[in-house]
Amino acid sequence: MSASLAAFLLDTQRVIRYLEDLMPKISYRPAPQRSTKKTTSSERDALSKELGSLQLDKTTTDSIRNVIMSDRIDYQVGLDD
Repeated sequence: MSASLAAFLLDTQRVIRYLEDLMPKISYRPAPQRSTKKTTSSERDALSKELGSLQLDKTTTDSIRNVIMSDRIDYQVGLDD
């Protein structure tokens, strides 16, 4: 495994652990964005594998993927009342 792939996976796992707790608690569902991030097929495959192992519903999984692959922060994200 290359060093860049290992770093990508470590950062992605940290973000996923946070988002898997947060996303079910909020109504925000990010739309898919065209990403300008340069990701390899092995990075995309690793992300899919990691998300698949979480046993979350498809909506939450898709939301997490959209946040991770986006190259911007949507400031409409917030906790529900």
